[in-house]
Amino acid sequence: MVTIDQDDYLKDFVEEAVKSSPHHYKIKILIGKALGLLQQMVDNGEKFDVIFLDADKGEYIEYFKLAFEQNLLSSRGTVLVDNAYMLGEGYMKSFGETNSKIFARAVASNPDLHSVLVPIRDGILMIRRLSDVEGDVRKA
Repeated sequence: MVTIDQDDYLKDFVEEAVKSSPHHYKIKILIGKALGLLQQMVDNGEKFDVIFLDADKGEYIEYFKLAFEQNLLSSRGTVLVDNAYMLGEGYMKSFGETNSKIFARAVASNPDLHSVLVPIRDGILMIRRLSDVEGDVRKA
C-alpha cells in the first residue's frame, strides 16, 4: 500500500496512525506532488490493483491517464474516485464548465471503460476496464 500526501507535516501523523497495525510494514508513506511520484511509479513499472483518488480535482484527468493509458492500474484493477458528485459541480449546469465535468465526460465517453457511481456521501465513482468486467455489462 502506498499513500501520498503533499503536506510534509502529515508524515508523522500517518506513521503514528499505522504503527499499531500488524500490516504497518506493508505501508509506504510518500510526501510530495502526487503526479510526479505516480509518474515515477509508472517509469519503474509499478502497478496497483486499486487506486483511490482523493486529490486535487483539477489533476484528475492526469491521474486518469496514468492509471489507464500508462498502465499504473494492473489488469483487472479498479480506480475509485472520491467526491464524484463534487457537491453537484460535476453535473449541474449552473457551475459551468469545470474540471469535474471534463473528468466525468472523459470517463463516460470512453468505450473501453465501465463505471458505476456509488451514491455514498459525496459519491464514489468505480472505474474498470470493460475488458476486465465479467458478464454482460451494458452502458446506459
